[in-house]
Amino acid sequence: KQHLLQFLVDSGQTDTVFGTLFHTAFEHGGPCARSIHYPDARTAVAAIREAGGYAVLAHAGQQQNFELIPDLVSAGLAGLELNHPANTAADRALLSQAAAQYGLFCTGGSDFHGDYEAGRDTLGGFVAPADCPLPALCL
Repeated sequence: KQHLLQFLVDSGQTDTVFGTLFHTAFEHGGPCARSIHYPDARTAVAAIREAGGYAVLAHAGQQQNFELIPDLVSAGLAGLELNHPANTAADRALLSQAAAQYGLFCTGGSDFHGDYEAGRDTLGGFVAPADCPLPALCL
């Protein structure tokens, strides 16, 4: 969406990426509005593990879905996104505690959208913590 709208801004067809055109075309029943259908989180974690990957719960502070962690661990969760820009100090403390309790690794932020999100930090602004070692499953 953002790339299409950036082209329209660059070619003088609209003034802003997230202006009226964005809202009328991509939201509220507009011609480009589409629903996103997410798979069940346990199913996604299990599929990642079966494919040899390491599933990480992202945006837990933003979504306030910490209660999912034990269930996702049983499905094969390997890590938690600790340093997301929306995580409060309390969120990070809760995630650090869960990581220690379940033997999960911690990651940095994964929510960088570049020029398409005003007010966000720069790429690499939320790195993985050095004091959260990888568990044996990642070695």
